[in-house]
Amino acid sequence: MDFSGRYELQSQENVELFMDVLGVPDDMIEKIKDLKRVTKIVQNGEDFIVAIQTGDEVLVNNFTLGQETHVQTPAGDKIKTITFGDVVYKQISKKVEEPDSEEDHL
Repeated sequence: MDFSGRYELQSQENVELFMDVLGVPDDMIEKIKDLKRVTKIVQNGEDFIVAIQTGDEVLVNNFTLGQETHVQTPAGDKIKTITFGDVVYKQISKKVEEPDSEEDHL
């Protein structure tokens, strides 16, 4: 399944707790928790580029399925994983656009 495309945030659960565990400062959580996010995904086999735009800020991470990677958090920290014990962050997005072409870049 190819996940390439543009997605708009529809709803989310536990976003404040999840960002707190990531180390995002409380003032930043308050600013961004209710902002709509647009996520653009470019997939090439098992390689992914994910760009998340929140307001004027864009956070871009690259990863390959099955390989350890470091991703940048909204607070600017680099982490190896986004699994935190019992904390589950659920985000529901709706695909709103297919990629323009196979050469679609972020």
